[in-house]
Amino acid sequence: MSRNPTIGTLERIANAIGCKVVDFFQDEISSFSAIIKHNGELREITSVEELEEIVGKLKTGGVVALMMK
Repeated sequence: MSRNPTIGTLERIANAIGCKVVDFFQDEISSFSAIIKHNGELREITSVEELEEIVGKLKTGGVVALMMK
């Protein structure tokens, strides 16, 4: 028997991985995706430009807020 997860289960999963439930249902597929973990925080990066910006800030000792979008 196959069952679908409840909204509560989806919310707990989304909370655990730092995203929104709606992210599970988006049709858009990015050609680039990366997860960065810095000081215990996770963030999904969806473009090379965004990754380069974060890496640049980290290299220069800048403050980077890695909260998930």
